[in-house]
Amino acid sequence: MAEYWIIDTVAEAVELYRLDGRIYPAVPKQTEGILSSDVVPGFELPVRAIFDEAENADVDAADLGTKVIDAAAPESVFFSGHLKPAS
Repeated sequence: MAEYWIIDTVAEAVELYRLDGRIYPAVPKQTEGILSSDVVPGFELPVRAIFDEAENADVDAADLGTKVIDAAAPESVFFSGHLKPAS
């Protein structure tokens, strides 16, 4: 897997791990800024849009850089959605 994201809904932080050779180097948790994917070129998402409903509503789907994904390639799997912590 070329990259994976850990989304912590309690701390409202994201850890974005990218494969470097055979390891995933440690990364700091991000609580602000823009996340981008190496697997989905052009995909960018503000960290706050994951946790803040108002910020999420401000993100235009056309601005996400969504591309047609080759479903036959497991490294191309892509999930997009609004994440809400369990009540």
